[in-house]
Amino acid sequence: MIAFILDIGNTERLTGGFKDLKTGKVLPIKIESVGNIDWGCDRIVYYTENDSSNRPCKVKRLDLNTGEETCLFVDDDPTHYLDIGITKDKKYIVINSNTKEDSEVWVTERSSNLENPLPKKIVSRVKDV
Repeated sequence: MIAFILDIGNTERLTGGFKDLKTGKVLPIKIESVGNIDWGCDRIVYYTENDSSNRPCKVKRLDLNTGEETCLFVDDDPTHYLDIGITKDKKYIVINSNTKEDSEVWVTERSSNLENPLPKKIVSRVKDV
C-alpha cells in the first residue's frame, strides 16, 4: 500500500488517497483537508486534518479495512500547528503541537489492537521553549 497527497485544483486544500501496489488499484477512500499521513500497523493510517484556515489542528486514525475513523487529538489554539511522525523503533506515533515559542508532544501506540488509542502527553508546553 502507498498513501499519497494531491492538491486537486491548485487550491492548497490537500486530498489524501491510497493505492494497493499489488493490484494497482486506488482505494475508494479519500481524506479531505489533510496535512500529512503516517502509517500505523495493519492498514491503519494516522493523519492531520486542517481547519478552514488550512491549519493542521486534528489528528485522526483511519482503519482502511473498515473505514472507521477516530479523532485522537484536537488543538483548538489557532496559534498552534500539529504534525505527526513515527518513532525510530516504529512503536509510536508522535503528535507535535508547535508555535515559534513553545511545543507540546503527545504519543500513541501504532498497534492496531488498541482498546484506547488516545494519546498521552509526554512533554508539556513551556513558554519560550
